[in-house]
Amino acid sequence: MTPTEIRRGRINPLFRYVLWAGRLDGIYGHTESTIGAGVASLETCVQSAIPVKAAVATALRGIYATVQAHAEVRHIQAALKVYCLGWTDRYGNPLTSDFPLGVVEWDGEVIEDIGRYRNADVFASAPTYQSRWVKAIKTSPYYRLVLAR
Repeated sequence: MTPTEIRRGRINPLFRYVLWAGRLDGIYGHTESTIGAGVASLETCVQSAIPVKAAVATALRGIYATVQAHAEVRHIQAALKVYCLGWTDRYGNPLTSDFPLGVVEWDGEVIEDIGRYRNADVFASAPTYQSRWVKAIKTSPYYRLVLAR
């Protein structure tokens, strides 16, 4: 599905919050991770119409938590998506899959560097890691459609 085939549905903000409440572990979204053989696969889903930096910070907090909880991780593949809730295709049918925004991969020294940060908020505000995510997000065809600038 292309960005031109998608349109924003109208949902009462309170209703939207109630529906998202089961999927969020932060203010803007949540991160799910799978760890196996030293590789961490993370998927962060965020709400639509939030600032890009807020989406990136949510993803970075999930990465930080995973690195802190699993010392055996040597490679990270992290994906960022936007919830499809409230979006319809051009025929008015609700979308069933989230919008992919970008993927970043880190390994070796970068993971060791992540472990040196004092807490998740300091790591989430690090310009080096934020800029890498922003570059990945801006290549997505959905970037301008689903996130606030």
